[in-house]
Amino acid sequence: EQLADTLALNEDITRVQIISVEGAILVDTVALDRQGGQAVSKIEDPKILQAVSANQSTQLAEKNGDISEIIVPYSDDLGARPFSIRYFISYESIYKDIDRAILTIGLLALLVLVLTLVAMTVLVHLSILNPLGKIVAAAREISQGNLQKKIELATRDELAGLATSLNQMTAVLRKNIEDLKQVDRLKDEFVYLASHNLRTPLTVIKGYLAVLQDNKSLDSAGKANLERVVDGTRQLETVTESLVNIVSLEKGKEPLLKSPVDLPELVREAGDTLGAK
Repeated sequence: EQLADTLALNEDITRVQIISVEGAILVDTVALDRQGGQAVSKIEDPKILQAVSANQSTQLAEKNGDISEIIVPYSDDLGARPFSIRYFISYESIYKDIDRAILTIGLLALLVLVLTLVAMTVLVHLSILNPLGKIVAAAREISQGNLQKKIELATRDELAGLATSLNQMTAVLRKNIEDLKQVDRLKDEFVYLASHNLRTPLTVIKGYLAVLQDNKSLDSAGKANLERVVDGTRQLETVTESLVNIVSLEKGKEPLLKSPVDLPELVREAGDTLGAK
C-alpha cells in the first residue's frame, strides 16, 4: 500500500522494486495485482547488483543523459541493510509540462501580437487616418467653393502642419476672391458710368447731324461723308448700349438675347467705314 501510494503521489515514478542485498527482487509494483503473490526473481545485471550493494544512492542514466533509475539503500534502526529500493523514473509528465509551457508561451505571444496589431491599428487610425480623412473632406469642400471651411486637428505632427497650411491657403484664396469681386464691382461701376456719360454727347452729336442732313447746300461728297459720320455715331450708340447691357447681363438683370449676324455684310461695312478717307 505504501508503494502504491508512492506511485500515486508522484507520477514521475512509474515502478518500484525492493531488492535484497543478494539481488533478489522481493517486491515489484508491476506484479502487485497478479494473483498468486509476488514471484521472487533474481537480478543478473552486474551494474544493478553493484548499485544494490553500494552504501549510497545510485543514479542510472540513459544514452541521452536522462536519469532512468535511482537505487536507494535502506538501513534499519540497527544499521543493517536488508534491501535497497529501486525507483524507475519517467519524464513523460515533465515533457507534457514542457509542451504545455511552450503552448502557453506561444498562445501568449500570439495574444500579445494580436493586441499589438490592434493597438497599432487604433493608433494609426487615430493619429493618421482620422486626421487625414478630415483634411481630405475639408479639401473636397474647399474645392466645391466652401472657402469658410476650417480644419481643426488636435494632433501636433506633420498633419497638423499640413492642416494649418491648408487653412492659411484658404484664407489667402478667400481674400483674393474678395479683392477680385471688388475689382469686378469697380469695373461694372466704371462701365455703367462711362456708358451713361457717353449718351449725353451722343445725343448732341445726333442732333447736329440731323441738322446737317437737312442742309441742302451739301454736295454729294459732303453728303457721303456725313452719312459715314451718322453710321459711326449709330455704331457708337450701339456700343454704349451694349456696355450697359453687359453690366445688366453680368448681374443677371436681363436675359442674353441672340440673333443671327450676316458676317460678310458686317465685314463689308467695317471696310467701308474704316477704309474710306
